[in-house]
Amino acid sequence: MNMLSPPGLPSSKSKSSLMGKLILLVDQDKALLATLSRELRREGARVLSGGSVSEAITCLSMNYGSLDLVLTGMRMPVSSGKCILSAIKGSDVDGPVIVMSAIVSDEVRGACAALGAFAFLEKPVQTATLIGIVRRAAVTCSSKGERSVRAAASRPPRLPFSANEAQDGCCGI
Repeated sequence: MNMLSPPGLPSSKSKSSLMGKLILLVDQDKALLATLSRELRREGARVLSGGSVSEAITCLSMNYGSLDLVLTGMRMPVSSGKCILSAIKGSDVDGPVIVMSAIVSDEVRGACAALGAFAFLEKPVQTATLIGIVRRAAVTCSSKGERSVRAAASRPPRLPFSANEAQDGCCGI
């Protein structure tokens, strides 16, 4: 798991909608994690990254009330991005989730939509397209005003399962 890294400089002179946003990025592809992390930091985002569902659940727990957005791959060792969506849907976490996958079907898209995904992107995805969708998700989230998760920050996080259960493939997916 890559711990919090400082924000990079925004790619344009105008204030980016991602400036200061805390984004959890999860995918088994280390090269993709590095590329997307770098690009998101250039937009001013702070990025946490992990290569498994277990690491994602740990990040969700450790950063309760602080995450603005989650960007996750679908296929990972042991479990899947659907577990992350399930964990977020069944918790007090309120930020948008964007799912990426190289394997696309109506069934997978429908399952992600039912679990509350903001967007479903087919890999490979152009970096500019992805950044645009992440910006739109961040603006959508910000337009809701102060997120309910921030108001509830004093409560302990309510996640439907632990990182150990995620490692064991708790979702059965």
